[in-house]
Amino acid sequence: MSNREILNQARTEVLAGRDRQAVFAAYRAQVKKPQQLATVIASVAAPDRRRHWQIPNWILVVLLGIGAASKAVVLFQSLSGGGLALGLMIAGLGILVPLACAVEVARFNGAIYGLLAFLCALNLWLVLSEERGNDVATAVDVGFIVVVLVLSQIIKARVFPSLGLTGARRDAAGQFML
Repeated sequence: MSNREILNQARTEVLAGRDRQAVFAAYRAQVKKPQQLATVIASVAAPDRRRHWQIPNWILVVLLGIGAASKAVVLFQSLSGGGLALGLMIAGLGILVPLACAVEVARFNGAIYGLLAFLCALNLWLVLSEERGNDVATAVDVGFIVVVLVLSQIIKARVFPSLGLTGARRDAAGQFML
């Protein structure tokens, strides 16, 4: 099996309810990077935490959908003067990232929440560095991005406590926390 197939199989087994440590032990020798396997296993939400955080997670999905729609409208309006086809293509590309993130958030994929933090920080930097004549629009954009950032990081911390900034965390003994 390829590395990707092994990681997918490990994820499937954890989703099916198999013990995380047993899955890690079974596949550790077969993967190139045990850190990657540990991160995949730690990125699966425990069923009780998934149930408890389902509603806030769906709120985050809706917010990402609203962000994608908003980005599409803004991109289409700003680029439609250069041609309708070009405006539609750029708007379509502009919504792919937020929609892809929304799909992974809906799946409760723990790895996406760290990427969301990076994307939100990047968007904050872009909004704040842009010269705008409208302070209200800037405040609305910043507020929206901050809500997505805070909600995503709260969910990450509560649902995926063993995920750190760069993947699965290690305990004091150096073992992966799964």
